[in-house]
Amino acid sequence: MVMMNEEDIEASDFNSGDLVDIINTTGGVERVASKFIIVKYPIPRKCVATYFPEANVLVPITSVAEGSNTPASKLVVVRFRKHQG
Repeated sequence: MVMMNEEDIEASDFNSGDLVDIINTTGGVERVASKFIIVKYPIPRKCVATYFPEANVLVPITSVAEGSNTPASKLVVVRFRKHQG
């Protein structure tokens, strides 16, 4: 499940209930989390939320917090494409 703002869904080519792949291309490497269902959720516009560890694949291994060296999974730029399955 990927939670999106209702207005963002309406402004996109997607609908609530669509099956999508979530993509991150940081550093020129395509990372894909497949088969997520879009769900309307009262989240701020231009933000999305999903669950981890299912979406861990989207976080570049080199993207870590200073000091703690933990994965920086709270800020991952993503885009979507319809799942082809």
